Amino acid sequence: MAEYKVYNAGFPGDTTLELLKRFNRDAAQHQPDVVVLLVGSNDMFYPGHILDLTTYEKNLNALLDRINNINARAILLTAPRFLKNLLIENFPETINHPVSLDDRLEMLNDTIRQTADRRDIPLVDIFRFIDPVDETASSLVMNPANSNRRDGMHMTGEGCKVIAENVYKAVKTNYPEAKTVVCLGDSITYGVYMTGKGSADIDADTYPGQLCKMLNKSC
Repeated sequence: MAEYKVYNAGFPGDTTLELLKRFNRDAAQHQPDVVVLLVGSNDMFYPGHILDLTTYEKNLNALLDRINNINARAILLTAPRFLKNLLIENFPETINHPVSLDDRLEMLNDTIRQTADRRDIPLVDIFRFIDPVDETASSLVMNPANSNRRDGMHMTGEGCKVIAENVYKAVKTNYPEAKTVVCLGDSITYGVYMTGKGSADIDADTYPGQLCKMLNKSC
């Protein structure tokens, strides 16, 4: 039996609003020691779901309050970079916004970093760790050269591994006694196109699955 339990509570398209609605069902019921929270890209870029930054920040803090209320600890992740041309190709309406794509991403991640600092929460800055993000085969974000997908936002298997490695370090460094981890988020956590998408099984290529494997190998 695995010593560490990891749950994949990611779902494609979700914003902070959806995470608040399903928090009890998908996070609290597992009685986690740690909740790893990756959310914001859809709040800023997904047409029909875009929130203003003030509402996003309010919802983010509400999620963190709920994590505290179930006596769990949090780890915050920044949003990764994306391939702008492919994002616009997939969601052309996203450019109909008074704030540019680059500025929205910067403002989002500044909010996440400031929230982590203010609330003394460990931060995994995947905006910096997920590199390269380009149209080459070595990119950690899916593109035609590495996956035959005109995607531009979701991680390759190697990208998921980089996230898992850095979350693993954050868990072991900050919460060494933790045994149950819930990874809460959107499609990046869910692991679209990955083997084992939506799961945290140790043979899944999702970042929660790779995290589960790393934690249990460390026993």
